[in-house]
Amino acid sequence: MVFALLEKLGLTKNEAKLYLLLLDLGSSATGQLIKKSGFQSSVVYHLLGRLQEKGVVSYVQQGSQKIYHAANPAHFRQLLEQQEKELQETKDAFERELPQLEQRRQQTTSNSIHIYKGKQGLKTAFNDILHSATEYCVYGGTGNFTPLVPAYQQFFEQERIKKQIVQRNLFCTSETREDAAHQTTKYLNPDHNLPFSFVVYNDNVLINIFDDTPNVTIKIESPTLANAFTNFFNDLWGRQ
Repeated sequence: MVFALLEKLGLTKNEAKLYLLLLDLGSSATGQLIKKSGFQSSVVYHLLGRLQEKGVVSYVQQGSQKIYHAANPAHFRQLLEQQEKELQETKDAFERELPQLEQRRQQTTSNSIHIYKGKQGLKTAFNDILHSATEYCVYGGTGNFTPLVPAYQQFFEQERIKKQIVQRNLFCTSETREDAAHQTTKYLNPDHNLPFSFVVYNDNVLINIFDDTPNVTIKIESPTLANAFTNFFNDLWGRQ
């Protein structure tokens, strides 16, 4: 557990091992570190250099020897605070530049098709809903989305509710479920069930195919097609 935490804080596995050894010893010359760590001398010297660069190890000169000390673990709190500050600065810079980036993309985009594969592709496609939509509709509902990406589905739903994005569903199943906030579901005949679903938002249509390995999500950017799918959806919605 401690190793995993130190790795998340920016140390490699070997750096974490040497840092913890120094923490236990209080201070040490390189000879003792080589003996107790099991690393070759060249590796220990390299790791000590890296740990000094990261500010978690220091030394004092005693005669001809360097005696190394591990920095107070509280140092990592300062490191985290610095990382948070840098991350926030990056986020702020991104938000400032995003309108210009989107404008450049829109200038070169016209009725295009994008194909996303696998779990990460599915997340990329659905992130655009969170970013740009105020409402969307889902037809099909194969039930494969949540088992495929359970953690992301939970994140997506939390963000959708937080942003008050309205979701309307037409599911082809005999199983009903309680609707979440800003969500309404109607149910079609289970005989209409298909191995795919489609999602319509803004001028986009997502077709999600879950029977392939890996799954495939096709995004079609077309106002005409999105309008046609919306009319089809609304027609079925009104009949239920």
